[in-house]
Amino acid sequence: MQAMTLEYQEVSNPRWIDASKTGVTVDLIFPHLAAMDPKYETEKIAFNAMPTDSYAHGREIYARAVAGEFGPIAEPNAPAQNQTAA
Repeated sequence: MQAMTLEYQEVSNPRWIDASKTGVTVDLIFPHLAAMDPKYETEKIAFNAMPTDSYAHGREIYARAVAGEFGPIAEPNAPAQNQTAA
């Protein structure tokens, strides 16, 4: 069985899933979703990536985030980089 890998683009806003830092949530675009709804051509969605992800793209995104490719990883529940605290 071949591992499933999805194309992804424009990864941003990495933040730890929890205080134990077991995974990273990022905002990204999955181009294949545009076939279901055109808004997904430009609208990012939140994606949880973990080192133990069953899909190669999840493990890859996690490794790249931890390596700092998408910027510093925010603590859990921190405001997004493009948001301000109320």
